[in-house]
Amino acid sequence: MENEEESALEFELKRPSLLATLLWGLGIAVWALTVYGMLIWHGWMDNVEGGLLVLVSFVCGLNAMAIGFLIDMHSLEFKGVRIGLRRRKRINKEKENEAF
Repeated sequence: MENEEESALEFELKRPSLLATLLWGLGIAVWALTVYGMLIWHGWMDNVEGGLLVLVSFVCGLNAMAIGFLIDMHSLEFKGVRIGLRRRKRINKEKENEAF
């Protein structure tokens, strides 16, 4: 039962590093365009709509970068870098198997 649950939770993404790199690049590009727009278009401070547009674009860039980071962490975990609770469970299972 436990093996079925672990295999259901653990799956490998196809080409995760490429997707993560594209998302990082998208986030940085959105931030760069936001800063460029803020420097060129001075009207964004004059009205609420312009300020909200800048805020939304900043958050979209942050979102893309965060998802890229999470995909990187996910792909690193399945390349042998195990972190967190799953590593502790695996070590405990190895100790139990050695005890028998």
